[in-house]
Amino acid sequence: MTTDTIPSRIVEYPKWNVGTNILEWIGVMPDLKYTTWGANIYGEFYFKKQFSVKLTAAYSEHHYGGGEKFQGFTSYVAEPRYWFRKDSTFKGFFGGVYGQLGDYNDIDTERKYTGHFWGTGLSAGYLYPVWKGLAVEFNVRAGYRSTNINKYVYNGTGDRCLCQRFGEHKFVLSGFALNLSWRF
Repeated sequence: MTTDTIPSRIVEYPKWNVGTNILEWIGVMPDLKYTTWGANIYGEFYFKKQFSVKLTAAYSEHHYGGGEKFQGFTSYVAEPRYWFRKDSTFKGFFGGVYGQLGDYNDIDTERKYTGHFWGTGLSAGYLYPVWKGLAVEFNVRAGYRSTNINKYVYNGTGDRCLCQRFGEHKFVLSGFALNLSWRF
C-alpha cells in the first residue's frame, strides 16, 4: 500500500476555518483589569498559498451581583493575514493587520460608562493542526484604539443622567486569543 492511498489525518490544504476564542468565553479581557465572558465566533478564508482573511464577531450581555451590575460589549474584527509558509498548508506563524469596531456598557457602583470604540494595528500568531480539521491557534493583537466614553450618574429618582463625555486615544494590547477551530 502506498502513502498516496492512506488518508491524511490532518487537513493539508484548507480553504475555510471556523472557530472560537476560548479565553473570551471564560472572561479573560485584553486589559486584564475587567472580566466578562463573551460569546464569539470567527470565519477565515484561505487563498493564494499564503493569504487569508479572518472575520470575528463577539457579544456579551452579562448581569451579575443580583442584577445590580452589568458588563456588555459587541466587537467586530476584520484581519487580513500573511502566512510565512509558502506551501498552502496555512499552519505555523502568521502576521497581519486588523481593524476593529465595537461598543460597550459597564454599570457598576464604581464605574458607569458606555461608549463606542474603533482600533487598528498589527497581529501575529501561530496555528498548530491537531487532528483532522481540528486546530489550536495563539494570536496577539496590538495597536491604536480610539474610545468615546459617556459617564453617567443616577439622580435621586433613579434616572440615569449624563455627567461627562470624553475620549481616550492610545496604543493598547487589543486582543489575545487561544482559538479552537475546525479547518476544511
